[in-house]
Amino acid sequence: MEGYSISGQIISPLAGKALYIAGDSIAYGASCAGGYGKCIADKYGMTVTNEAVNGATPVSYTHLRAHET
Repeated sequence: MEGYSISGQIISPLAGKALYIAGDSIAYGASCAGGYGKCIADKYGMTVTNEAVNGATPVSYTHLRAHET
């Protein structure tokens, strides 16, 4: 649970912790600078490492099941 300092800053138990992001273009932040990981890290005073890959695409279910036919 977070509290607030006298100046209104969030005091979070996550402050100073590291956040690691892995994933696709959404995690990478293709539509916004830094992605959602940066938003979370900025809000809670964390450092962020974003290893997500822009342009990654999920594999279709039919491709995964192709070996069963």
